[in-house]
Amino acid sequence: MNRTILNALAGIALAGTPMLALQAQSGDGSRIVTEIDVQELASSLSEMGATWERSGDESESIAVTFENGGKAILRPTACRDGPCMGLLMVAFFSKPDGMSQAEADEIARQFNMRYNPASVVKSDNGNHVLKAYLIFDYGITKQNLTFRLGLFGSGIMRYNDALNGGG
Repeated sequence: MNRTILNALAGIALAGTPMLALQAQSGDGSRIVTEIDVQELASSLSEMGATWERSGDESESIAVTFENGGKAILRPTACRDGPCMGLLMVAFFSKPDGMSQAEADEIARQFNMRYNPASVVKSDNGNHVLKAYLIFDYGITKQNLTFRLGLFGSGIMRYNDALNGGG
């Protein structure tokens, strides 16, 4: 793909994205992050103004509340015999009272067509899960990590608005 097409696709993905995901980062944003752990997550989340806590005893999962109020669980993954090389980001949604499952599923389908940084899947109990996965193989910049976390936080609010009639 040429750079013009890539820039156009990025513009589509970010159209209407709140500033939470687009804030400038402090510190050395060019540092390469080659593995993920709670300390690395905490650093990026603090830069964004998000709060977090460990999710359970001795768990590497953390519960996050983004500055915009969105809530998620972040879990380092792909940790076989060494550092974790992936990050699973999930947020959970129940369909609003009075909405049919078919209506909720259509909202999820439309969201998936319009928002590329994360996708909605339906759990076994019919609830919706917004999820994204970040791979650290060969590294990403610290700035990109913080940006991707913010983009997921923005996606939570976008899906909440779509599901609950706010947008």
